[in-house]
Amino acid sequence: MRILGFNFERISVERLKAKAENIKINTGIDVSEIKEIKTEFKSKETLLNISFSYSVRYDPGFANVDLGGNIALALDTKTAEQILTEWKKKKMPRDFQTKLFNVI
Repeated sequence: MRILGFNFERISVERLKAKAENIKINTGIDVSEIKEIKTEFKSKETLLNISFSYSVRYDPGFANVDLGGNIALALDTKTAEQILTEWKKKKMPRDFQTKLFNVI
């Protein structure tokens, strides 16, 4: 898996209270789309675009951080086909998911 591009489309940071007490941090990653990138370039690898959102909540009601963006990846064709097949069921292979979430 090679990372070809990474960009943010949304960055939102909001502090809701001036004083932080007994903060609990909750994080979440959501992958909303995985699709193949069609290109005219000949390559042995398949290119995938992944749309994601990442959120951090500082509870109780202290602050929120929301990030959204896209990652372009190059993968061997067999792995990419497996990922796209699983994604039709809104699932991802566990090893790929771990690597992807670490990048995000």
